[in-house]
Amino acid sequence: MNHLKDQHPLMKDLGREYRLMERRFMEYRVFLSAVELKLFDQLRKPISAAKLAERAGTHAGLTQKLLDVLTASGFVVSTADGYCNTAETTAFLTEGGAYFSAVSVDYLKGNYERFAGLTDQIIQGPQMVKKKKYTFKPDTIRMMANTCLLGRLQEIVGSVAALPGFDTLRRLLDIGGAHGLFAIALCQENPHLSAVVFDQPGVTDMASEYIITYDMQKRISTVNGDHGVDRFGDGFDLVFESFTFFGNKTRLADYFARIHHALAPGGLLVSVRSVLDDNRQGPVAALLWDLKNAMTGGEEMYHTTSELFSILGEVGFSGIHFAGDPQRSSGDYQIIAAEKP
Repeated sequence: MNHLKDQHPLMKDLGREYRLMERRFMEYRVFLSAVELKLFDQLRKPISAAKLAERAGTHAGLTQKLLDVLTASGFVVSTADGYCNTAETTAFLTEGGAYFSAVSVDYLKGNYERFAGLTDQIIQGPQMVKKKKYTFKPDTIRMMANTCLLGRLQEIVGSVAALPGFDTLRRLLDIGGAHGLFAIALCQENPHLSAVVFDQPGVTDMASEYIITYDMQKRISTVNGDHGVDRFGDGFDLVFESFTFFGNKTRLADYFARIHHALAPGGLLVSVRSVLDDNRQGPVAALLWDLKNAMTGGEEMYHTTSELFSILGEVGFSGIHFAGDPQRSSGDYQIIAAEKP
């Protein structure tokens, strides 16, 4: 009889997979409780679990165990003087931190609450939520600027700068440019490139601050407008947009048609956005966003690669392709390039 240790498993251990998901859920719930209780604000300097519980008004024993989980998860470190944040936790999760945004914290809480009611919604259907026009606040813009410099900007700008003919481009339009750092970085890579950052009034004021900081005011200007309805001008060699506009196929076609009009013949569009696989079975990040949008009764916002490429082709673009690496494991975004003939 064969030894059990030599027996080949009959199938993949799915139980191990869902137990791992369960553990991640519990770990996330611990993290979110720390956020809700604003414990990280109290952990800038070492403090004992008992003292933290006294300040926060929490149960001392459970606070101790929660801190141990946060330590194992990498958010907190344990020292001889007590528990304290890592440098990254202080930067991202405490008020005044370089990467902190109250809006982002509220977003975390809202996502948890939304998905906590998923079972009921699957039975009852979407819970209609009236969408409000969102206006970025200065602290949010600064957080976005700081965060994009942690790798995303470098990857995207590197991919755009590697496109054939990039060094021949002369006029850039950055739609929904917010802080303007992508326009700044692209102009740094091409010394002959000038740029316009197009965004909401108030947001462009923030972009102007960054433009001055990087001494680009002679090459980069700003224009106020609504990218959902306004024309963008014309004669641009490159239009860059990153997670700027979502909507159903009709609205998306109108948006890309206005971009097509803004480009000079031979001009290039670079669009950074989430795209679903054609079989709609991945990537997981985009599918989760698509599900969340459907739960709130929102219009269709996420499209497959074929659908998006078809829309771009219908409004006049050609040579549509992925730039950079289209197989990022996170599935957060794809970089799409297309040309106006």
